[in-house]
This record gives sequence, structure tokens and C-alpha cells, in this order.
Amino acid sequence: MRELEEIKQELKDIVNRITIIQNRLDKKGYVPTSLRRTVMEIITAFSSYNNEVEIEKIYKACEKEGLSRDVTDKNLERLKGMGEIFEPKRGYISKL
Repeated sequence: MRELEEIKQELKDIVNRITIIQNRLDKKGYVPTSLRRTVMEIITAFSSYNNEVEIEKIYKACEKEGLSRDVTDKNLERLKGMGEIFEPKRGYISKL
């Protein structure tokens, strides 16, 4: 139970950082490296329970503090393009 509480706190901290970084995005939707890193941290936190993470969980963690689905998608696509993550099956993300 303690591990779950620690992970929840980590996720809250990450989401707070996402909000700060989101405010720095330009109007074109440019995704700074720090935002990609934050999305990757969310994936890492969720994948500690299971290697495959439901994309909906990632969206919810990001949306909770105001990060739009569109910006999250851009980050996920960028991370896929960089070879950091992949989609083993529809609706799930895994780290490489």
C-alpha cells in the first residue's frame, strides 16, 4: 500500500511539472524535450505494475492537470519516433 501512495505522489509531482511546461508551449504546439521527458516519466510510473500501459491512463494523468489530449498525442508520437516507446497492441504503450 505504501508503494501505491508513493507512486501516486510521484504522479502528482509529474503532473504538476507537466502543467508548468505546458504553459511554455508555443502556439504551434512545439513539444520541448522536458515535456517529452515528463510524459515518459508518467509511462515509467505506470509501467512499474505492468509493462504495457493503457493509453487512457496516460491521457487521464495528463488531462487531470490540464495537458490536452492533442499535446499528449504529440508527445507520444514523438517518443515513438525516437524509439523510446512502442504500441504493442492497440490502446497500449510499452517502453523499449
